[in-house]
Amino acid sequence: MLDPVCGVQVSEDDAAICLSFLDRRYCFCSLQCEEEFVEHPERYVLRDQDQWSGIEGVA
Repeated sequence: MLDPVCGVQVSEDDAAICLSFLDRRYCFCSLQCEEEFVEHPERYVLRDQDQWSGIEGVA
């Protein structure tokens, strides 16, 4: 799978960290990429107004 922040190919076994967000699994090559994703998930996940409504901190 691809790290959604930087686009690097990463496997779950080799990832620095993985997390689930809106019923989908994401893995990251570094903690910096994971932190960026957590701070601004709307930049990296297709935005659907109904999907994002009610999530605190997301415009």
